[in-house]
Amino acid sequence: MIDYYDEHEPIERNHDNRLRRLTRKEAERLVERGCDAFDWSEICVEKGFSPELIADCRFCGPVEICDGASVVNVGEISHYRAINLKPEKIKLINENGGRGVTPCAALNNTATYIYSKYRGDAEFISKMSEMAEEYNAGTKRHRVVIGKQAVVTNVRAICNTFIGDGAIVDNAEVIRCSMILSVLQMRSKVGAGVQIRNSIVGFGSDVDSAAQLNNVTTGLYAKISKAARVEHSYISDAANVSCCEISNSFVSPFHSQAHNNSFLISSFVGGQSNVAAGATIGSNHNSRANDGEIWAKRGFWPGLCTSLKHNSKFASFTMIAGGRYRSELNVLLPFSLVTIREADGHAAILPAYLLTHNMYFTMKSRRKFASRDDRGAFARAIELDPLAPDTVEEMLEAISVIENSRSEYYMERNRPATEIKNAEAACKAYKMMIRHYCAKNILPFMKANGIKTLGGLTDAIGKISNSRGKWINCSGAVMKENYLTKIMSHVKSGKIKKWTDLYAAFDKLEGGYGETKTKHALDCLTAVLGMPASKIGESEFRDFLKTVPNDCKIILSLTRSSRAKDYADPFRTMVYDSQEEMDAVLGRESDDPIVNSVAEEMSALSAMAKL
Repeated sequence: MIDYYDEHEPIERNHDNRLRRLTRKEAERLVERGCDAFDWSEICVEKGFSPELIADCRFCGPVEICDGASVVNVGEISHYRAINLKPEKIKLINENGGRGVTPCAALNNTATYIYSKYRGDAEFISKMSEMAEEYNAGTKRHRVVIGKQAVVTNVRAICNTFIGDGAIVDNAEVIRCSMILSVLQMRSKVGAGVQIRNSIVGFGSDVDSAAQLNNVTTGLYAKISKAARVEHSYISDAANVSCCEISNSFVSPFHSQAHNNSFLISSFVGGQSNVAAGATIGSNHNSRANDGEIWAKRGFWPGLCTSLKHNSKFASFTMIAGGRYRSELNVLLPFSLVTIREADGHAAILPAYLLTHNMYFTMKSRRKFASRDDRGAFARAIELDPLAPDTVEEMLEAISVIENSRSEYYMERNRPATEIKNAEAACKAYKMMIRHYCAKNILPFMKANGIKTLGGLTDAIGKISNSRGKWINCSGAVMKENYLTKIMSHVKSGKIKKWTDLYAAFDKLEGGYGETKTKHALDCLTAVLGMPASKIGESEFRDFLKTVPNDCKIILSLTRSSRAKDYADPFRTMVYDSQEEMDAVLGRESDDPIVNSVAEEMSALSAMAKL
């Protein structure tokens, strides 16, 4: 029985006249198809709506169904109040909420980073919160929305939720007070057994296999599955999370945590990272006090059953051997291996390990993540190269630490000074990779612009400077600190008032990043050559160019040798009865795409050095 209502009565908040009420005939057809509603007059549809795509659903409160949407077997589609994504801040990185951010659909990786990081600037944080709240007020929905060509089937309950165009929601349990951002070019998916509450699922993302999200925001193309439990966290672009627990954390682009029984608690991880099975990263149960934090820059790889305490801090591309680390750690040396000494249980560090012993891993890193980037033209650029201004500055600092520390420094709390193993080899590797960074950025720029001399180069991008400035990796976007400070000051002054203004500033930075990076490489020549900028002329520049072919030869050799171990080590080869069997399983060593790609790159760069 359908109560009388005027199907022509105007609809509130329908300024573009896009929506209409169900006709009585459509409502009767929906009843025939097993649907029920508390009040049919509250169901609004677009002009091309077809009741043949809707079946076995119960509606309670205002609901908007867009053209082409298919909604079948949903136990409850309800709306009890205006969708408001401000009820609770996301308590990122610290469980006490001191870094809490107001969730909104406009936040991306970089904006969320600076919003959660710079808590010492109260005015800036207040302005960022105002921007988020204003955005939420302007996009507030007063109905459940099922977007164009969305497919929603076999769901127990959908309440106070926005489901975007083209989204696929199949066999989910509950979606409450959330947004599933989706467009036809970037369809988001929510699968079997999933529970989502007070969360924003980013465009193109995939939440599946009984995953649970509570007070979570994701970036583009994030994947969360296999009963992962995530709360009060930001999961960035192209991150892959499954079979684990993440709480009060911020993981940056291309983070992977896909194994059982791993914890990531109250942490920031800079992306291009992998947390192994059994790892306990930052749980309060293994720390001395509450409200701790862990900050790990990109390339963070803790091994099996690694246990780390709050507060700890890790340089870029730190690999940690599995084990229980008894004290807090402050690892300043990038591309390093951290282990536990069997004799006394203290931490030990092998700096530049990924450059001296596993160059294949380092060279593979950029190529691997680039091949996995499905975000397309909609996405902002993410720095994937292990050699970039942020990591180069860390290597320069590491050289200073090693050379001034007499081969030891204080890496553990309340522990004796940590021995730096193979310090001389590490410094040599750092210096070589810094030279390589300079060459791989300067020489392609010179070739592309027909420049043959240092003078022509400095005319194009500016004179060599003795001061390079500090560089910051803001969850994938690398920028100079003074530029970030300028953006923050514009937010405080009101020059930047909206997210579109903020992202326009980031776009400007992104557009000039290549040349800025080249200028940074040029300025690094002062460190490479060990002399002030005023002393570097054409002769000194030519001397630098002479080092390029040999550096390229060494890098290629280290890449090949670290990969060759997989083919030559008798404990690797013993499982194969013949070379043909091994080649069929692993592929031929000579066909390795990473090694061959590095060979081509090194050959091309060596040729460019012959100006």
